Amino acid sequence: MKDGTLVVFGASGLVGGALCERLFFTGEWRFVPVIRSSGGAARLARLMPAETFVFADLLDPNSFRRLLGEESIVVNCARGGDADMQRGLLNLISECRRRRVRKFIHISSVAVFGDDPPPGSEQPGCTEFRLLTEYGRIKRWQDEQVLKLHRQGIPSYILCPGNISGPYSSWSAGFASRLLSHALPLVDGGQYPVNAVHVDNLVEALLAAAAAASGAGQRYFVNEPDPVTWRQYVEDLCRILDIPPRTLPVSREDVLRFMRTPAPTAGLTEHLRILLSGEFRNAVSMLPVMAWLNRKAAATFESLPRHWRAAIRRKMSRPVTIARQATGPDLSESWVRVQVRRTFHSPASLAAGLGWRPVLSYEEGLRLTGEWLRFIGLHGAGSGSVLS
Repeated sequence: MKDGTLVVFGASGLVGGALCERLFFTGEWRFVPVIRSSGGAARLARLMPAETFVFADLLDPNSFRRLLGEESIVVNCARGGDADMQRGLLNLISECRRRRVRKFIHISSVAVFGDDPPPGSEQPGCTEFRLLTEYGRIKRWQDEQVLKLHRQGIPSYILCPGNISGPYSSWSAGFASRLLSHALPLVDGGQYPVNAVHVDNLVEALLAAAAAASGAGQRYFVNEPDPVTWRQYVEDLCRILDIPPRTLPVSREDVLRFMRTPAPTAGLTEHLRILLSGEFRNAVSMLPVMAWLNRKAAATFESLPRHWRAAIRRKMSRPVTIARQATGPDLSESWVRVQVRRTFHSPASLAAGLGWRPVLSYEEGLRLTGEWLRFIGLHGAGSGSVLS
């Protein structure tokens, strides 16, 4: 057994659960699975007795303070809301610094480079971004806090996956459901990389970081060794699910133009026009209190000077301009927007710096993912083919 204890925060999630399963079956490390509630722990509960789990809330440092010591290797797989990802992370980092833990390993995301990663983002140390989402902004902030912890003397590693596939993956289940529903818009012929990694290969990266004697203070991409295009991924997964690969052509520039266009919002006049419309007032007048307010508003309006009333009526009677909906595929769909990313986030530095090697090939990972998808009922009507 290796020296040190892995303290896994977020053990009931996809990545934390897969890591704890691996640790349970191999016995290569001592480990502590830390969960927030028992609701998501069914996967591990079939393997481990209840007393194995530690319940802790990152928003309450007292709940996990005693878990940490100089032998602890903290693995942060926790997600949650904005408060968990910000204040919760600060609490965890503060206690790790106070307890002088051996190492800190954090799961980040390629979302730190935005929805349209700029040139240079093929390198993990890139600081640029384009079309940054709120989730990406928070993950960038988290990375900064982890690097600050490293500079304060706690060796820290940042692992940066893209889409995480495999059994229990909501991404895999969601994409399979989408392929089963109707034709998928394929951006520029599906020529850009999926940047999807099987969860077992991500677990292998976590263990490589835990065992590493050097290489801290950096971000590492976790991905397939070679790029896989969206077209290839769609065709392979559809073959496993026994469905035809139904796609529609979409231009990357059209999708980017849509993503860069602010969503239209109704102005004050439009909102007032709705409030003053007869249909709205008749509907809300079915409630007694609203009927009284409606009568008071009408009486107040009628008490205004005639020229004021006329001016208000003219203003409210102007037609509302509504932007015409474009025909064609829905460009707002997340499965379309994610395809505009052209950067392949190579795991070469992970392999060279930490000695990582994937435990599953692309074909093996997709086959296992497909078996799980078929098990939960996400497949076509065929007999079921798999990649050889």
